[in-house]
Amino acid sequence: MKIAKGAVVFKLGKPLYGAESLAAGALALGTRAQVFVGETKTAFSVEIAPAAPLPPADMMALGGEFLNEALNHEYRQRVIKSNAPLTQAVLSPLFAKGFPAVPADPLEELEPTVKADRARDVEELLSQARGMK
Repeated sequence: MKIAKGAVVFKLGKPLYGAESLAAGALALGTRAQVFVGETKTAFSVEIAPAAPLPPADMMALGGEFLNEALNHEYRQRVIKSNAPLTQAVLSPLFAKGFPAVPADPLEELEPTVKADRARDVEELLSQARGMK
């Protein structure tokens, strides 16, 4: 990892990191920095440009935070994949049984507008979540 032209620059090997992991690392930085990724057959080149000028130590910290989140994401995905047979064995019987109905909310039954307001709020949150993709 090095600092060049006001940005942190480094290369990552493809066998260890995937594009999805790099996206997770970029999301971890949020609006504090822009992340630019280039790709060859064997590696990714990453450039992290902070939104505001930072001292070198803080720029290296941004790079470290990016790498930490990218590696954590890659590890989580590998753990999920390796545990898929166990997860399926445990969850399949639960899903096969189904789930009991949720009891009605007394507040919604007493005041019908509460139910309508909640449904509208849930739909608004779902539409915001769909827009984040």
